[in-house]
Amino acid sequence: MKYASICGCNDEEFREMAGVSRKTFHALVEIIRSAFSARHSGRGRHPNLCVEDMVLASLKHWRGVAYGVVGPAFGLHKCNMCRVVKWVERSLESADVLRVNETRTRFSQLTEYERSLLNADESLGA
Repeated sequence: MKYASICGCNDEEFREMAGVSRKTFHALVEIIRSAFSARHSGRGRHPNLCVEDMVLASLKHWRGVAYGVVGPAFGLHKCNMCRVVKWVERSLESADVLRVNETRTRFSQLTEYERSLLNADESLGA
């Protein structure tokens, strides 16, 4: 399920499918978009996934879906999906939005604070 297929949903359906509110999702997308533009400014191949799909795939994996399932759903091999998710994690860590170490990458294993950042309806005023 790519972002294009869920962007037209109402807010409740979007939260159910993405795992976070639309406002939180767009806040994460803006962080990743700025990190992506800083890293890939005018060079190299164009990515196979848009930034929204990178964030959505990462959220799916953090909720416990394996790379072998998430990857093909977005048209990537599981190894490439692993690279995408790890890059998103590192980018969010460097922006001080998320703290994840190497042994703890799944959504169910995040601390309560990190989980609240990803489910931050109250903090974003939604």
